[in-house]
Amino acid sequence: MKNLKKILFFIVGIGLMISCLEDPDWGYLSMKDNYPIIVTLPVDASFSCNYLETFVDLNLCGSSPMMRVLAEGSGTGVSLGDFTIYWDYCCDIETCCFNNSGSIVATLVAANGDELFISSWGIMSLPDESDPPDIIKKWDAPVLFKGGTGVYEGASGEGIFNGQIYNHKDGEPQYGGSFTGILTTIKRD
Repeated sequence: MKNLKKILFFIVGIGLMISCLEDPDWGYLSMKDNYPIIVTLPVDASFSCNYLETFVDLNLCGSSPMMRVLAEGSGTGVSLGDFTIYWDYCCDIETCCFNNSGSIVATLVAANGDELFISSWGIMSLPDESDPPDIIKKWDAPVLFKGGTGVYEGASGEGIFNGQIYNHKDGEPQYGGSFTGILTTIKRD
């Protein structure tokens, strides 16, 4: 019986030594894989869009002179890569105030399919003599990055949206612009 106890204690001792050689999981004290890493990225992107449709939408925008505007385009940018952008917003065609509700106005879709939601609002102004002759309207407006899908889930940030409506070569109005700012999100592998 004494030999059996000695053998049992020996086996338990060897097991404890082996378990100490492996990477222990200390539960709440472990920093490994338990806390997300938050990163702040610079955003510097440019894009151009084509208008798809403008129309009165009583449910979303209210009555005229408020118009609903749908557009899509493409662009590229630092921390964003190549993207497609879809716009859906309301604009007062008399005051040129766009999206005074501050709701989501654009969805940026990255090449991998992840979406970043963007909100912006402001007032358009007429071009001045320093602008190119094809500019019809321009604006500098705040922009908020408001989450999304994939790598942009839970993302936030802010910046400036510089935009212009201009006459394209074929005479159709288009618009384009740029976002500059910061984007804070969770680092993903």
